[in-house]
Amino acid sequence: MIPRLKKIDLSKIVDCNHPDIEEEKNYYLAKIDGRWYAGTFSRVGDDLIFNSVYDAGHQLSYGNWDGGWEELYEIVRGKKTKNGRRRK
Repeated sequence: MIPRLKKIDLSKIVDCNHPDIEEEKNYYLAKIDGRWYAGTFSRVGDDLIFNSVYDAGHQLSYGNWDGGWEELYEIVRGKKTKNGRRRK
């Protein structure tokens, strides 16, 4: 199965929140300052923090959404079928 990528509109950030980002549930693929990262989001205080593998994290907060952030995608997996396999 090949996962789908759902594009996240970074301009929708309002008061440190984004309607399409689920904290600590989904995996995301982010392009920040020309480099690609995979990881999850968590909340620290009022800020959303992108926690990527082998990195200390990147802040995604109100007024700072364009601070190096170029693209963001949710990694969407297919749903399981009755036999336990995932649909494409």
